[in-house]
Amino acid sequence: MGRDDDVRRVADLLGRGRLVTLVGPGGAGKTRLANTIGRQLTPSGGVWFVPLAPVGADDVPRVVLELLRVREEGPPPRPVTAETVLDHLVDTLADDDLVLVLDNCEHVIETAARLAGTLLGRCPRLRVLATSREPLHIDGESLHPVLPLKLPEPGATLERARACAAVRLFHDRAAAVRPGFTAEGSALTAAIEICRRLDGLPLAIELAAAQVRALPVEAVAARLDDRFRLLTGGSRTALPRHRTLSAAVAWSWDLLDTDERALLERLSVVPGAFTEDAAEAIGRSGEVRQLLTALVDKSLLHPVETADPVEPRYRMLETIREYGLERLARRDETDDARGRHAEFFLQLAESADPHLRTSDQLRWLVRLSAERDNLSAAIRWAVESGDADLAVRYGVALCWFWFLRDNPPESLDLLGRMIQARGSTDPRARALVVAAHALATVETISRPDEAEAAFDRIGKALEHVAPGTHPIVEMARLALAVGSADRAAPDVPASPDERTDPWNRSLTLLVRGVLAMNTGRAAEATHVLSRALTGFEEVGERWGLGITLSTLNAALQRAGDPAGAAGLAERASRYFQELGMPEHTMESEVAAALHRGPSQATWTAGGGS
Repeated sequence: MGRDDDVRRVADLLGRGRLVTLVGPGGAGKTRLANTIGRQLTPSGGVWFVPLAPVGADDVPRVVLELLRVREEGPPPRPVTAETVLDHLVDTLADDDLVLVLDNCEHVIETAARLAGTLLGRCPRLRVLATSREPLHIDGESLHPVLPLKLPEPGATLERARACAAVRLFHDRAAAVRPGFTAEGSALTAAIEICRRLDGLPLAIELAAAQVRALPVEAVAARLDDRFRLLTGGSRTALPRHRTLSAAVAWSWDLLDTDERALLERLSVVPGAFTEDAAEAIGRSGEVRQLLTALVDKSLLHPVETADPVEPRYRMLETIREYGLERLARRDETDDARGRHAEFFLQLAESADPHLRTSDQLRWLVRLSAERDNLSAAIRWAVESGDADLAVRYGVALCWFWFLRDNPPESLDLLGRMIQARGSTDPRARALVVAAHALATVETISRPDEAEAAFDRIGKALEHVAPGTHPIVEMARLALAVGSADRAAPDVPASPDERTDPWNRSLTLLVRGVLAMNTGRAAEATHVLSRALTGFEEVGERWGLGITLSTLNAALQRAGDPAGAAGLAERASRYFQELGMPEHTMESEVAAALHRGPSQATWTAGGGS
């Protein structure tokens, strides 16, 4: 929503109700919006603007009365007693059709709320427009969130990026202090980065643009890691808290109570969005649910839309997070909070891993995908802090998740960091991580010597882990058997161990079927894969079903039974689509198309095999 839309929306709310509160971070933006709305409303009685930023709680009614009477009557009239201020204020406003703007209520929220409630109850034609970091919480209040300025969407063209409100504001303010400035080329790229890293907050963007007077815009972007020292020098006519970014954030921070402040600072170690249970584990501060609600009300946390309405998620603006990290570091609590963060997400990853091999896997895939930033940050912290055991446990817990996500580049980097981490670890766990890293590497390299080196690493790692201990082990053994012709294939059990769980028994059968396919034994492959399919169907796990169906489709084609393969590729495609595996979905769709074509063609399934 642009600011013009904000004006129209608030004007409409005031036309239908009598109290509207503009809520959100950054008092300067709300003040300007309130001024704009006030100028456009202009009912017969006018719009009266009362700045409360410099006012103490006890003085709010008196200041409002004095301002109104001065504007109406000229010189200040005889003072009234504290007990009769409210009655005099009601007398002044009783019959007027006007809008009273109470600006910057957050530090006097209780007094402002009582005043607004009383006036609205006793002055039937009065309307109130309040600006505050949080709602007044009185009957009849309509809220209008004043969101940060619109940022360019990921992948937006330069023209669309330049047209976004945040970038336009930066350009206008930079051009005002540096005549001739234009956002083109690297300067536009830097301006976009500045606006994104400053969360679209108008005050922060204006302070950053002011630095263009002395620095190239690219240098401003490069120095944002130290944003609170960089972003100073606001207008001398502005409120003191609007002259530096640090002062603006400190104003909101100082209004928090002890538990709210402690929770917010500890949550600053969270780089992504987070759930209530994560906040409880990391924050350890009082009643976390109530504190989260209070911080959302005060615009310091923001709800995040998710696919799971039962489990809400929250996020923190980067500027707020950086300030919280500075406060946490001053108290020497950063490592404690990061440690709790890492332990919580390790427990989540270890809890999720077995569910990825059940019919409930989609829910857990969504949850782990939502925690991508948190998992990555926790792993990097574990490596950097020298906790190799913690890092490797993450690798064991997440390598199958990454396998199901086709081993994204980030997983290769993180697995590589785990392997290099110093410190004592379980040798079998480290070997599993080495195998997972080498297996993922095989998928990304093309030079034969590099592939052979990766197979060597797989072979050495498999010497330290027993078959059947983890699905990555079986995939690594299969890759070694299929991908390295000059190497003796690792032993594959003639039949699965009946003592293992149904999914692992089906995986063993799948591996045997793939090997039979690759050695020309299509009939045997058909028999073994049919047994694997039955097992995966009982479990309801989609990856096993998709891979088995696509491989069985190829085996039946090669065995001369195309009729038996009818519909298998389509089923495989549906499972891969549900899992979000586009490459495998496309392979299965091609196989299905070939099966439906005028001539029967053979197809060898991939799918991580």
